[in-house]
Amino acid sequence: MFETTPDKIPEGLANVIISAIGQKPNLEDFSELKLSEWGTIISNPETFQTNLDGVFAIGDATNQGTDIAVRAIGEGRKCAESVDNFLNGKSDEVGKTNWFAKSEKTAEDFADYKKQSKIAPLTEKSAKSEALRCLECGCNAFTERRCKLLKYANMYDVNPERFEGEKHDHKCILCGLCVRVCDNVEKAEMLGFTKRGFGSTVEFFGDLKHCEKCGKCFDICPTGEMDNYKL
Repeated sequence: MFETTPDKIPEGLANVIISAIGQKPNLEDFSELKLSEWGTIISNPETFQTNLDGVFAIGDATNQGTDIAVRAIGEGRKCAESVDNFLNGKSDEVGKTNWFAKSEKTAEDFADYKKQSKIAPLTEKSAKSEALRCLECGCNAFTERRCKLLKYANMYDVNPERFEGEKHDHKCILCGLCVRVCDNVEKAEMLGFTKRGFGSTVEFFGDLKHCEKCGKCFDICPTGEMDNYKL
């Protein structure tokens, strides 16, 4: 086993190299916190509250210990919401699980994408090419926190499962904002409603080469549904 220090990098031959990090939190000044058998802080995985009222803990210092950075970042975002609710007296909303929809993907969904082997090392040209092939991880409106549909669905405790019958497989709420901004602001008249009733949707009309691609219909969409349209 090779041990590295800031001023010492060992050299040697090996058949297999396993990178390992040994660390544990220094809780010398936090004796009142309840700890796990591994010496990490026990915190609620949903609310991140510890055994002390008003004390929250996240990251490598908690529960299972060392994990990937992405998980710690995600915990930081969720914990911030719990702390905000706690400080504003909304104790009943601390750790509340928001409702959102998930969809399962199969190989057929990616049939149009050409499979390629990994490229290493990356040159500037190959890096740009790989970035263009990157698949979107779900709804941009959700990740950018600009989906009003999700905001109000959670504000009013929506529960779609209590409704029977056909459900929309898209997020358009037929508000018409995209249609109006295209007609009244840009004077392009490229968008309009089709069909009637439950099947009504917003679609592009005419030759898209006349669309100026101003992006205002995308910006004004309150749910991010316009992000699914490719111009």
